[in-house]
This record gives sequence, C-alpha cells and structure tokens, in this order.
Amino acid sequence: MKTCNKCKIEKDENEFSRDKCKKDGLRSQCKLCDSQYYQNNKEHKREYDRKYVKENKEKTSKRKRKYNEEHNIERQIYRRKYYNEHKNHENNLCSIWAQNNPDKIRAKDAKRRSLKIRLSIIKFTEEEFYQRMSLWCGHCAYCGKEFKDGKLWEHIDHVIPIIRGGLHILANLRPTCAKCNLSKGAKLLKEWKNHE
Repeated sequence: MKTCNKCKIEKDENEFSRDKCKKDGLRSQCKLCDSQYYQNNKEHKREYDRKYVKENKEKTSKRKRKYNEEHNIERQIYRRKYYNEHKNHENNLCSIWAQNNPDKIRAKDAKRRSLKIRLSIIKFTEEEFYQRMSLWCGHCAYCGKEFKDGKLWEHIDHVIPIIRGGLHILANLRPTCAKCNLSKGAKLLKEWKNHE
C-alpha cells in the first residue's frame, strides 16, 4: 500500500505508475491524480513537450530511434492489428490524403519511375520478361496462389525494392498476387513477416 501525495488516499501499489528514479520505483501521485493533472494542464504540457523536442532534437531523435529498434516487432504487431480493426477508416484516410495531395503522389511516382529507369543497368526484352515470369507457371512466387484466366502475374514485385537499392533487372523480379505484393511493400524478404 502507498499513500498518494496529492489526494492523500492510501491505495494499492498497482494504482501508481512506475518511476525508476524513485526509491520504491513508483510515482508519488496515483494514476488518477496524474490523469486529472494532465487533463487540467493538457495545453501547457503539449507546449512544454514541443519546446523540449525543439531544443533537444538530436537527443530525442536518438532516444526515439533506440526505442523503435528495441520494440520493432511489437510495434509491427500493434500496427497490423490496429489496421485490421480499422481497415475502412485507414483506407478512407489514405484516399482523402491522396485526393488532397495529388502533387505529392505524382512526385513519389515520378521518383520511383526515375529510379527504375536509372537502375535499369541490364536491359531486357519483352520476350525475356515473359520467359522469366513463366518460370512460376502462373502462380504467385510467394504464396503459390494460381492467377485467374491463365495470367502469368497479377503484380510484379522487386525482391529487393528499388527504393532500397534493388535493380530493375530480371533476376530481381517475381510474379506475385496483389495481396503479397501490397503486403510486402518496400520490405526485404527477411523483414516481411508474412513470408514463409
């Protein structure tokens, strides 16, 4: 049991947030008092945080990077779970953003196209491309799904994404279903958790 120094009520220890700077490892105020304080001083706290980040940019960036690296898998699981639970809402937000930012979309596409052209070191013909895609006999290179209507691909994936330094060459191309390609995005195979 511990007494909150704000409301002076004795409460169970799980009613207090952790604080490794304190002797007992717990904050002096209970969670309820902390929450009330935050609600009453929300704008002041936000302004303080913004100012602190601005004045300590390098320190906060380093701390954020370290946290992200240490909690990468948990963050991915949380994001995936959140997206699946709010898919329609997330897709609507993306659509609205794309409609409101057509210049950014065009710039991103142009950058990708220019990278693709610049990195096409080994040119290949259309026939060579079709031969390469036919190696998978009309199935997704990742999940094995058969494509409809005798197609050789739904999407074409760069195994090492162009944005990550991959080349637009035959050896880096795979026929994929839309689900696998969109899920993989700009990840490497070892980063892509859906890849078995």
